[in-house]
Amino acid sequence: MTGSSSFKTAHWSIGVPGPKLPFTPEPLPRLSFVEADMPKQDFMLPCNARVCTNIPMDKDQILKRVLAMFDVPVLQNNLRGLWVELMVAEILGPDWKQVGNDWAAWDLERSDGLRVEVKQSASAQSWGNSTTSPRFSIAAAKAYYPDGKTYTPNHSGRRLADLYIFAWHEGGDQRIVSEWRFFVIPAEQLPRQQKSIGLKAIRNLAAEIGAADLREKVTQMAA
Repeated sequence: MTGSSSFKTAHWSIGVPGPKLPFTPEPLPRLSFVEADMPKQDFMLPCNARVCTNIPMDKDQILKRVLAMFDVPVLQNNLRGLWVELMVAEILGPDWKQVGNDWAAWDLERSDGLRVEVKQSASAQSWGNSTTSPRFSIAAAKAYYPDGKTYTPNHSGRRLADLYIFAWHEGGDQRIVSEWRFFVIPAEQLPRQQKSIGLKAIRNLAAEIGAADLREKVTQMAA
């Protein structure tokens, strides 16, 4: 099938059992687009995977883009959680590793097996300052994947971490460790049936500490 168009004709072939569409490796056409109140702009058509197979990808440039997403005073919600987990792991020291993933039931683990769940929130959000009191999820996991792929039900109904570290930020720059406040609470001291807890209730259960005291506090409570 042909028609009048400025596009170069793609070569089509039909075989058995289904159609095959081998496109010619030609440069994509550049189109001009004019909208009522917009200046004239040039738009490049999206790249088809069958044609654009040799686009150079600069890994260093991609990593710079990733870093730029984290290197801001106020982090996006979906990024701040990972930042705080890694920040706490760094504070606690080399015996700790970050083990949280999409299916994990705790976030950090010490070399001797001690498990820590990290929960965080901040007054400054990427869309503006929050006007409500924060709540932190403390629901017990119904199941988890200890090796990343084996479904393991949590028949006990208990929280699977040993300690919970709640991190709260009210300062101006979430990248600055000293601006974060921490609360360390054994999992068994959290309300058994509750799925979330507010900052006021957390303050009733634990004293607020800074980053400089976090490692010692965790060590004492795990002894």
